[in-house]
Amino acid sequence: MSERRVIRNIPAHQVSAQGDLRPTCRERGASTIEYVAMTVLTGILVLALIAVPAAPQLRGTISDLICEITSYLPGGGGGECGGDLLTEEDFQTRCTISSTSQNAGSTVDIAWVSLGGDAGLSWKEYSDGEFHVTIMDGYSAGANVNTGVTWGENVTVGGASANAGIELGYGNGDTWVFDDREEAQAFVDDMQGYVDSNWNYVPVLGPIFNSPPEPPGEPNVTHHQFSLEGDVGGNASLRPGFQSDKDEDGNRQHSGSFSHDWLPSISGSASLNGNVNVATTHGEDPADTTRAYTFTGNFSAQAGGGVYEWDFDPQYQVEQSFTVVEDANGEIIGLTFTAGTVTGTSGDYTSEVYSTSIDIESDAQREVVMDWMSDPVGGLPAGVLPNAQGITEPPEDLSGSAQYYPTPDGSQSLNPLEQLMYERGVTTHDVHSGVSEDGGFGFRAKILGVGGGYGRNTGSSEETLEESNYLAPPDYPGGSREFQPNPNC
Repeated sequence: MSERRVIRNIPAHQVSAQGDLRPTCRERGASTIEYVAMTVLTGILVLALIAVPAAPQLRGTISDLICEITSYLPGGGGGECGGDLLTEEDFQTRCTISSTSQNAGSTVDIAWVSLGGDAGLSWKEYSDGEFHVTIMDGYSAGANVNTGVTWGENVTVGGASANAGIELGYGNGDTWVFDDREEAQAFVDDMQGYVDSNWNYVPVLGPIFNSPPEPPGEPNVTHHQFSLEGDVGGNASLRPGFQSDKDEDGNRQHSGSFSHDWLPSISGSASLNGNVNVATTHGEDPADTTRAYTFTGNFSAQAGGGVYEWDFDPQYQVEQSFTVVEDANGEIIGLTFTAGTVTGTSGDYTSEVYSTSIDIESDAQREVVMDWMSDPVGGLPAGVLPNAQGITEPPEDLSGSAQYYPTPDGSQSLNPLEQLMYERGVTTHDVHSGVSEDGGFGFRAKILGVGGGYGRNTGSSEETLEESNYLAPPDYPGGSREFQPNPNC
């Protein structure tokens, strides 16, 4: 991140003992000519700025030039004129061409408590030729309750059940970055045995004893993730069966069921998840190390059922997150807002993601971000998340979905962060098609009224880019921004 500053060498005799700047005798004698000249020049540039509304690059250059000229005047603003000028190419970022992931793990249930662990492997290909390979270990602990009911006495005609649970999770892992496809693939092949290891099916302790192969070098990124998830689910079906009379202890002596696939059944589940991911990107120089904090909220719902030879299993997922990036000194240097949805079935799905990123390149921009993060908006403990789809219209024409601030004349305008997003936000809209597959098995039993069980699970997914667009800069300051195809993808 670079910062544009007007740097002046100030002779020592012009600085007072208190450290402030004081005009010299020569400045006082020449102010009539020099300041009038600067005022006239600035006036000419302002007229040119108004007269050329359709030349955004020239207009931006003139704006910066005015800022630099006025910074030399007493009280002219300290010489900081915002971040570097953005070009059209700056808004055209790289995109994810494809991604693949797989995981394997297990859980053990003791009464109402569930403990689990898993290992995951993922790799992504980017449009700039980079390949990212990530391995993650995960650990979880939660509690769940189940209840059910059957319809009928000696001969049952169906039943229903419901469940609810809460789970805490922790994960850690590393990412390696490759510029060569063959090297990345070789590393993935080495790590395949790590995911396929039977240690992953030993609850809780498995990931501790499952050591990955020797990596090609130190990781580029280190991850730590903390999560909290709550879920509810239920199902109902018509499944004819029979139960004989109860014995003296109240237990059924015999029971059975008949399989009739043509009878209706239905199920559904929903979950709410929140997590925090801390990703440290290691630079060759420790001073270049950055740390990104990502806060994510996720809601997902899934249904299933069928009758005769027809069945269905739709799913829907929505996720929002924002990321704060800090440099080695703890100063904020970037923000990213992301919103995405997943629709389809449990096997085939479509993922649609909007993302807006801002590089923080000046103290003034950093102050805007800090104000947004600390000041309540609308009674909330922190600023309301801006629209991840980008601010596409100038302040006076923006739709009512934004967080407006009232102005003295009664009109409304963008808050400072949204204004910064409109001017410098790099926004993308990507659509991926995906295929996922889940597997595994499990059992659950009760002994003396105490429940116990074991589950083994595997999963994999593959995504391919179908469409990528970027939000182009306005044709002129105050103009609208429109999505255009991303030439990098």
